[in-house]
Amino acid sequence: MNYRKISFAVFFVFLSISLQAQRILDKVPESAVRTALIGSMYSMPTNAQIEAAHAELKGRIPSNSQALSWKKYHTPWGGSPEQVNKVIAIVHSTYTRGPRPVINQAMVLKQQSDGSFRFEGVFMPGVIRYKGDTGSLLEEEDIGYLQSGWISGSSSGSGSSGQQQVPSGGYDTNDDWEDLPFEEDDLWTIIIGALAAGLVGAIIRRLLKRKKEGEKDPSEFILQLNKNVFQLEENKAQILEAHIWKITTKGKSLAKGTIGILNNEKNLSIRPSKGANPLKVQLILKGATSQPSFNIVVQASAEGKTVRETVQIQSKGDWKIVITTSPADKHTVRPDIKDYITCEAKVVDGQGMGNLALTEGIQVKPQSDWADLYDPVLKSEKYTIAVGASNPAGHDISSKPPKTIGLRFWVNDPETDKTLAEKEFSIPVADCILDVNNDQISFPATGKSYTRLVKAYIENCDGATPWHFAAKYQRYGKPDDPLTKISIKEVSTTEAEITLTGPILLPTEKESAIHKTLVVEAYQGKEEPLERHIQVSVSTVGLFINNGTNEKDEIAFTAKGDIEMPVEFSLFRYKENSDEIAADPEGLSELSFEMEDADRERINLASVLQPRFVFDQLTTTIPLGRYHLKAKEEIPGFGDILSIKYKVRATISGDEEPEDFTKIITLKIKTHGIGEEFPEWVEAYRQCQHVIFNFVPPGPASKKLTEILEQRKYTLGKEGLTELR
Repeated sequence: MNYRKISFAVFFVFLSISLQAQRILDKVPESAVRTALIGSMYSMPTNAQIEAAHAELKGRIPSNSQALSWKKYHTPWGGSPEQVNKVIAIVHSTYTRGPRPVINQAMVLKQQSDGSFRFEGVFMPGVIRYKGDTGSLLEEEDIGYLQSGWISGSSSGSGSSGQQQVPSGGYDTNDDWEDLPFEEDDLWTIIIGALAAGLVGAIIRRLLKRKKEGEKDPSEFILQLNKNVFQLEENKAQILEAHIWKITTKGKSLAKGTIGILNNEKNLSIRPSKGANPLKVQLILKGATSQPSFNIVVQASAEGKTVRETVQIQSKGDWKIVITTSPADKHTVRPDIKDYITCEAKVVDGQGMGNLALTEGIQVKPQSDWADLYDPVLKSEKYTIAVGASNPAGHDISSKPPKTIGLRFWVNDPETDKTLAEKEFSIPVADCILDVNNDQISFPATGKSYTRLVKAYIENCDGATPWHFAAKYQRYGKPDDPLTKISIKEVSTTEAEITLTGPILLPTEKESAIHKTLVVEAYQGKEEPLERHIQVSVSTVGLFINNGTNEKDEIAFTAKGDIEMPVEFSLFRYKENSDEIAADPEGLSELSFEMEDADRERINLASVLQPRFVFDQLTTTIPLGRYHLKAKEEIPGFGDILSIKYKVRATISGDEEPEDFTKIITLKIKTHGIGEEFPEWVEAYRQCQHVIFNFVPPGPASKKLTEILEQRKYTLGKEGLTELR
């Protein structure tokens, strides 16, 4: 989809220029560029104040098939006229689709020797033609694409009331947009600021023309933003407004659509981040940003058509302390071993520029008695300090490490000795855990060799220091006869694949299965290794869970309604007539699911959640029975985890062992909607506080309402708090 963008700089009130369009088609195979050169000449007020202008032009393959290089102009519009006497092509932004960029409105200005600015032309989607400082716009050999640009400032001249001067004789502004070329996918126009009636009228006339040409019910859309550049200070909100207008031959109206904001900056709060048209969002900086200037994206959709527009966020504020860690891939420390992480801090201004003098004055204080601080040094203009972790109680195993160790960095004003900037910084403590994707491995006793893959991995550790893995069969801590062959492949610094091939031992005639313990170890150095035990068995028959659960046969989900999750089983039985173990497809479709340990609490939980397992189909060559766990209702709560166990059984007959045909699945159900973990609840709670604090006079009434809110806030969901408000 192509987009046209009409960006109104503040020194324009109306576009009242003559638009006299001609279409030029360059002779370029497949990448031919349609050009609309729309021109008029007039002078701006002589005292127009333009703060800055910037434009980028990208070369294109012209008719002589020679590629042009990038051309970039950046003029500060300061100093003497001779310093800025250039032709400047200005455009707010542009989009690229396929081989042709779509240029949204572009303007070319030239500053004259007397300080005035001469308007050289307006260009709609296509090619900008220019030549040096002469202002000539029709040189075949100089062809460039406007890629991006911006302009800011104001225009106010004596007697001009801030408007540009139109040449004598005037022009019919209703015809300004009449000759714009129309492509079938030119369905969106982007407006920054006020919506000009002339533009709407021009679009309607274009739609009438298309309708006259046979198109049924043509329509176009306008995305209107109140601003596309925001300068934000920490904790000071600004409002971004977005409207989607639908233009038909009958006029304009608000479209039925949705608008969302895409944001990658974690310290920019956007509330709400999406909603129905029109949308008004609050932008608040919660802390230092990764870049002093960055973009968010407004995405608008209506009637299956979507457009995106970038909005620039510029952060400004006082001094800040910015902290990074090294090595770059290390973010945690392990306690009680020789492991540390390096913090690198510097003081920067609101534009991200560092200040060495202030950086040298940084101080740090641990907020946890588990933190070990080494002597700081100044390195590469950064305050650098190594941080480790150790148990302050020595080898007391009952003392568990904290999840993080906190550090407070601050710097004082050299003159007043008052705190100029401070930063709380947390380093996760890696209480490393060795885990596996499956802690129960089974082999069928058919006399054939099989392979089973176990994935071992380290949790709560970033892997900056490599881990090494080993595996062996043990019984009560002593070596045991292996049940399978073992091979290990380390696939990353924290992961390994353990391949078991076998079995090399088979059950005796009187045994239904052999069970052994495979001990998986992981270590980094000479410290005691971490261990994980896997139960490996060789059985003749059985029911197995193949997909849909974790290594503990658990299914975890948040109970927020309409849950559906697949689980797959395999079922093998001994076939007496063929003396072999074979799959039982019919039995797979008739598995039973019965709630285990059905105390009153779990019965009540199940009655609200209404979980059920529904058979879907058989899959794969060796059949797997696919079931769907469905849970329709929502369980309100604080995000705590509730459990329901289900016993899964296959039918048995004759001398089959029930335990071989039984599995236990545990549903790990996370409650939803109440407490600080849930933004919607937090917002509803804050709105209640806002009403009490701002609209109820201080006194018994406000005190009583506050007591009611605090007493009932954790028993009410978002809807309850809204009703209370």
